Amino acid sequence: MVIWIAITVPIVGLLNSIVAPPELNEFLHLVSELQQGSLWAVYACSGYLFLAVWWITLFLKVRTHQKKSVAR
Repeated sequence: MVIWIAITVPIVGLLNSIVAPPELNEFLHLVSELQQGSLWAVYACSGYLFLAVWWITLFLKVRTHQKKSVAR
């Protein structure tokens, strides 16, 4: 699931940012589409949030495992 999200979220974000109006950058376009309830914006934001939480969880697990192996 993480691999699928890591591949599809940037692609969806990129493809939909191409059609952004010239006066908006990609982030502002994402925020404005999110406020309008656009499905792609919800998918992109939730996907990026999921990936951030996954990386933090992985980091904490590795760190905990390293502390246990050093204590032995």
